[in-house]
Amino acid sequence: MKKLLLLFVAACASLACAAQDMLVQNVHIIDVESGQILRDQSILVQEGKVTAVFPMASPPRNIPTNITKTDANGAFAHPG
Repeated sequence: MKKLLLLFVAACASLACAAQDMLVQNVHIIDVESGQILRDQSILVQEGKVTAVFPMASPPRNIPTNITKTDANGAFAHPG
C-alpha cells in the first residue's frame, strides 16, 4: 500500500496539504495494481507525505489527537 502515491480530493489542496498534517477519512482508494477499490479507508498525511493508509474501522494507535481531520464524503483517491 505504501507504493501508492495518492491524489487527494480537492478539499485537501485547499488546506495546503503539503505543509499540514491531516487525516482524510471516508475515502475510497483505487488500487491500480490489483484493480480493486478499497472502500471506507483513511489516509494519514504527515509532513506533506502519505504515512499510512488503513480501513476506517481499524485506525492505528499512533494518530496524533490534535490532527486536522477531513471527511472526503466517499470521494475516490488514486495514484497520481
